[in-house]
Amino acid sequence: MNIFETLKKQRKDILKAKAVTRALDNKTRMDMLEILAKKDRASVTDIYFSLRMEQSIVSQHLAILRNTKVVTTERDGKNIYYSINETVLSHYLNVLSALDAVNLPGRLPGSINMHKPDELKHYDGPGGEGEGEKETADTQGPGPEATQQAAGE
Repeated sequence: MNIFETLKKQRKDILKAKAVTRALDNKTRMDMLEILAKKDRASVTDIYFSLRMEQSIVSQHLAILRNTKVVTTERDGKNIYYSINETVLSHYLNVLSALDAVNLPGRLPGSINMHKPDELKHYDGPGGEGEGEKETADTQGPGPEATQQAAGE
């Protein structure tokens, strides 16, 4: 099998990785993951009180994380609790580490040199005032149909 045939077979995995990347490339969702990392699990109410955001906005962001399987849910009576899916995140981080280890020569236009910390985006955590990305329609993550397609639903 040649490299292109292998690439075609991996298309579904490429789409999943793209959806996870977009889900994680958002300050609000990273803030949510930080809250979940500190608490092990949290309800929508816990999260929107911590972030001082409207419940509907928090729910939309959690849906993106859920559709990409970055978080898992557990129902307890009327409450739904969210937790980080460490298996998915560990696998994704291993893929990123492997890509970084390839050490491709040169850089793509507009890319960040991972070996120069001053070129990396700064993440301050919840409520931080650093240089993190601004919320725009382009950074909101994939729409429901893209995340469902990438998740294989």
